Amino acid sequence: MQTPPDKLSTANITDIMQTAYIDYSMSVIISRALPDARDGLKPVQRRILYAMYRLGLLRNRPFTKCAKVVGEVLGNYHPHGDSSVYDALVRLAQTWVMRYPLINPQGNFGSVDGDEAAAYRYTESRLEHTAETLLADLDEDTVDFNPNFDEKTTEPSVLPAGLPTLLLNGSTGIAVGMTTNIPRTTSTKSPPPPRSSSTTPPPPLTNSATSSKAPTSPPAASSPAAKASSPTSKPAAASSASAARPTPRTTKPASKSSSPKSPTT
Repeated sequence: MQTPPDKLSTANITDIMQTAYIDYSMSVIISRALPDARDGLKPVQRRILYAMYRLGLLRNRPFTKCAKVVGEVLGNYHPHGDSSVYDALVRLAQTWVMRYPLINPQGNFGSVDGDEAAAYRYTESRLEHTAETLLADLDEDTVDFNPNFDEKTTEPSVLPAGLPTLLLNGSTGIAVGMTTNIPRTTSTKSPPPPRSSSTTPPPPLTNSATSSKAPTSPPAASSPAAKASSPTSKPAAASSASAARPTPRTTKPASKSSSPKSPTT
């Protein structure tokens, strides 16, 4: 089908490309890749939490298949691929990605070594207490609601966010012309002291015990008063003195007994 000549218009390709690229980049920046500083969530993360909230998947309710959550998000709020929704849901439940996870998982949700999560028809999930804090007072007219992509329902433009999620969990994202990389909050505990680089094995426990007690005993044993008063030092002193003295008393009685005086008549 051809366009009638009267409906054709002439335009500069440079202006068209510049306008189209600016619209695309703003859509990626605002609606895809970067988090909102108010609640610390990207649009897909916010839509996942809101969809689970509407499904009643609170922390005190039974787990529900992630396939149901993904279908709810795709059908009402996020007109993109199912893999992008499920990948975002998995990351919200991984403890090595989120300092305070927003989703309570059940099933194979991957590992820190890079193993992928199981398909969404096998895994289940529900909201965590932290996510319920972000969604608290949502029905009290605290935030603005915008029409969804087909204008059949509405979705919140931002969550009430009773917690500083952007500081607690951080965020990473690459948009058009800008990016973000905010690290998550780390533990306040001090790290353990570094180990010594020496390869020499530590001394045995018995040697360390005796060496730790050794400095306390020499002062008492080295003093002269202690030597004189200790019962173990007396026999040693007596034996040394007797060895140094001559033994004349042992010879005199022997001489008397050898040559006794004769009785007088």
